[in-house]
Amino acid sequence: MTERDKFKLYLGPQTEFAQSPSDIAIFCGGCGAGATHALLIEAARMVNLPEHRALVLCRHYPQIDGLWEKASPFYQALGGELSRSKMIWTFPSGATIRFRHLATDESVNDFGGLSVTALLFDNLEDFSEQMF
Repeated sequence: MTERDKFKLYLGPQTEFAQSPSDIAIFCGGCGAGATHALLIEAARMVNLPEHRALVLCRHYPQIDGLWEKASPFYQALGGELSRSKMIWTFPSGATIRFRHLATDESVNDFGGLSVTALLFDNLEDFSEQMF
């Protein structure tokens, strides 16, 4: 069973998003459309690779709890362990998925030097153009 088989993917736009070969993919939808689930699955797509370092950004710190709640069944099924104090999931391969908030345009500088293989924005419309 592949990593992707462990997830219950929705048929339709979520599947198209997950299969996109693009460097930048944007999934739009209203509340309940599955965009956040698609984003969390995308963050985990390469957790079998030790060098995988995903960064999931939300605009406000309290939103991270909601992301963790949605991610937990997926990431635990992949052997991930959550460190709430570090806001990071670590997988058996050594791959990681970090969760951070990006509150202001100036806080973009807080991420200087951080190496990532995947950068994901939850609710991109909440971020400024400079943040993106």
